[in-house]
Amino acid sequence: TGLAWFYPSSSGDGQLAFTLTDSECHRMSALVDDKAISLDKDCVGIYRAPTVGAIDGMMSTRWADGGMAHLVIGGHGSDSTTGAGRLDLGEDTAIYAAKFGVEGSNESMLAKVIGRKLSATGTMFLDSCFGGVNGMAHAFSAALPTHWIFGGTVSLTSAIHV
Repeated sequence: TGLAWFYPSSSGDGQLAFTLTDSECHRMSALVDDKAISLDKDCVGIYRAPTVGAIDGMMSTRWADGGMAHLVIGGHGSDSTTGAGRLDLGEDTAIYAAKFGVEGSNESMLAKVIGRKLSATGTMFLDSCFGGVNGMAHAFSAALPTHWIFGGTVSLTSAIHV
């Protein structure tokens, strides 16, 4: 089992919001230190995916069915509360909330692959601005009703101080 982490390609990340920094490395180390994952038997895969098809292909070829304990899909999220939001992966490439219900769309096919690859108790996080309110989390939840889907409700900027 393991964790799969998909970030947008550099063409979709002009703001450099999805670079791997000390913060991400610290989180990965914490998983090992807390024994949440074992380096002997678990996998942590971090990928740059420019398209929905790239995510689909990587999951299909590198992950066993039921092998993902947690999935992260990152990308710039649109500020929309109409359920018609998107998650940008690359230049002119996005995952669209409204397309999950369209049979044969990249989004519906991605949801089917994710459903096969997540473990029975697997979870998913949308690492994007507004992912919890722009329709993306709802679309993934409707397509994957037995899994917990998490998404943020605000813009994730470095201007936020806790």
